[in-house]
Amino acid sequence: MADGYLKVVHGELTGAAAAFDQRVQDLEAALKAVENTVQGLADQWVGQGNESFTTVMGKWHTDVNSLNQTLVEISKNVKGSNTLYQDVDQDVKRAFSGFQG
Repeated sequence: MADGYLKVVHGELTGAAAAFDQRVQDLEAALKAVENTVQGLADQWVGQGNESFTTVMGKWHTDVNSLNQTLVEISKNVKGSNTLYQDVDQDVKRAFSGFQG
């Protein structure tokens, strides 16, 4: 935003939303890979260390899911904003169409 003006490029908003969606997919894949690795180790690991690790992994899992949900919400908001900007653009176009010769 320069000089109080906002420039909206619909394709860039669409691209930004797609980038957030991709990050969500990447994060879900990474989380699944970590969970699979940890589960393989956890089945063989007993004792207090495993209990502590399991607690930390639970918190990590919660934090990652929270981050993932935030990315999903950002993507939804960007998509919604893009739709609103396009609607306003069409409204302005219709408003001025009567002035065209």
